[in-house]
This record gives sequence, structure tokens and C-alpha cells, in this order.
Amino acid sequence: MEWIPWALSILLLIFIFTGQVVHLHQKQRLEQQRRKEQLEIAEIQTEMNAIQKELHHERDITELIQKHMAEGLLILDDSDKIQMANRTAVAQLHIPEENWNDKSIFILTENAEFLDALRQ
Repeated sequence: MEWIPWALSILLLIFIFTGQVVHLHQKQRLEQQRRKEQLEIAEIQTEMNAIQKELHHERDITELIQKHMAEGLLILDDSDKIQMANRTAVAQLHIPEENWNDKSIFILTENAEFLDALRQ
């Protein structure tokens, strides 16, 4: 009977040791998962940065083309408000950029030929 407390103590130590091993194993798995997720996030950020750089480049090219094209370019929203216009359009329609805010193109220009074409 003297061996029962010793056996229980040994079983308790084995149980505690096993719990510690399981805990450390889970902790390692979680750390590996965290590293894997960080690498995936870094890859996604790298891809997003590359896409953003490409979009900025394309935007710059588009702006350069719009700025120097001989034709007037005018983009209106559904309520006929100017969203974008190149220099040629502004010059042809005599619309200073500071007047664009929340005003319809029909109010901003008196170019009858243009307004007639726009209405069609």
C-alpha cells in the first residue's frame, strides 16, 4: 500500500509532462501557421504593390495622352456634370476649371453647336 501514493505521484507527473508536450506541440503548430500566413500576406502585398505600380503607370500614360491630344475630351456623369476634361475641350468650350463644381455642362458653356450635339 505504500506504493499507491508513489504511483499516483508518478501518474500525475506523467500527466503533467504529457500536457506540457501537447501544449508545446500546439504552440509550435500555431507559430508555423502564423509564419505561413505572414508569408502569404507578404506575397499578396507584393502583388498588390506591383498592380498598383502598373495602374499608376497606365494612368500617367493616359493622362499624358489626354493632355496632348488635339481633340477635345469631355467626360460627363449622369447629371451632365464634368468629371474630366482635357485642355483642348476646356479651351474649345471656354470653361474655366474652377467653375466645374456641381454645375451641368449646359450651364457652363454657351457653345450652341456643342450643346445641340450633346442633346442628340
